[in-house]
Amino acid sequence: MSALVTAGQASGTAVVAWTGNGQVSASVRTPSAGWSSVAALSPAGQTATSPAVVMRPDGSAVLAWAAQRSADTVIESSVWTAAAGWSGPAVVSGTGMSFTGPVALGADGTGNVLAGWGQYSSSTGAISVASATLPAAGSWPAPAILATPAGTSIRQVSVAVNSAGAAVAGWVRKNNDLYGDGQS
Repeated sequence: MSALVTAGQASGTAVVAWTGNGQVSASVRTPSAGWSSVAALSPAGQTATSPAVVMRPDGSAVLAWAAQRSADTVIESSVWTAAAGWSGPAVVSGTGMSFTGPVALGADGTGNVLAGWGQYSSSTGAISVASATLPAAGSWPAPAILATPAGTSIRQVSVAVNSAGAAVAGWVRKNNDLYGDGQS
């Protein structure tokens, strides 16, 4: 196991997800059923890293990870609901990228989920902080570029979302060997 993430709710529902042997796997605990069987979520033939998980107010969960495919690296996600279990993976990011930082997730009081990550485009040479918001009832839209800091590389992205939907994204960058630059 190379990465482990958890999320839970006061209701007793919890998710644990991890990477091992290039695969993202997860198990869900509900008060009525206990722990589920382990579900392998990332597609075969990819190398999955850097998982993140968040619980929604309705008890569902969103899990996202970076996936190295044969031609590029993307951010993928899967949604868990008590009624349907885990969905198949969906691409959150654009394609053709090589990511410099893991994905971060936050949820608001209505179940909208914000994802943020750092990415590098080999075609343009741009290093950017990107985000997308998964609506409570919907699918991921095209991502938006939040910032493209000049002459730097993104080391880590973090997001926070309050119950009313106000959000902040922060990141740490390396610029002339100096770290630490948070922005909203």
